[in-house]
Formats: sequence, C-alpha cells, structure tokens
Amino acid sequence: MARLTHSLLALALLLVPSVAAACPACLGQQSTFTTTLKLLGVMILFPFPVVYLVIRAIRKASRELEEPPVVPPPDHQ
Repeated sequence: MARLTHSLLALALLLVPSVAAACPACLGQQSTFTTTLKLLGVMILFPFPVVYLVIRAIRKASRELEEPPVVPPPDHQ
C-alpha cells in the first residue's frame, strides 16, 4: 500500500512541472538574485580547474624527477 502511495505521489509531482522543476533558490526569484546566483555558481566551480592545473603540474614535476638528467659527454681536445 505504501509503495502505491509513493508511486501516485511521484506521478502527481511529475504531472505538475512547476512544482517538480522549481529549486528553492529559483522559486519566486526576483531579478536581483540572478547575479548573486551566477556569482555563487562561479565561486563553487572555480576550485575545480585550479585543482586540475595543480595536479597536472605535480605529475609533470614527478615525471621529470623520475627521468635521469641528460648529461652531454665531455669534449676531449
């Protein structure tokens, strides 16, 4: 019985797109929040490329440390 109730409730929510698609930040949003939400999104996503670049730099440095340095042969005159 509970499964049927949950299924009917989910179906009812899917049939009302305004309820199903509204997130708490966007529901009843005023235009002043748009800039704030964009800035918040940038601040949330900014660390990911930074971490990616740091990991690439660390891996490159570790590869360079593993390879022996190329020493040219001495010139015999």
